[in-house]
Amino acid sequence: YESIVKGEPIEEPSLPASFRVLVKELQSLGLAVEAELDTGDVIRFGKDEERIKPVKLNTGLLGLGKNIDNLFK
Repeated sequence: YESIVKGEPIEEPSLPASFRVLVKELQSLGLAVEAELDTGDVIRFGKDEERIKPVKLNTGLLGLGKNIDNLFK
């Protein structure tokens, strides 16, 4: 409202201050907070708020638990 009255450019909408407080509280408990967008971008919240592309690593770990019953026979 203030920007409209003063004739200043209107800023882009951002996160509410209460959300930033919640993020800080979670970080004080040692938890990292990030959001993944539909495009695959990840937004990390907090002091170093940034938008990054997640790195996809082929670890080969998918499916390791399928034959775990055979290990104990």
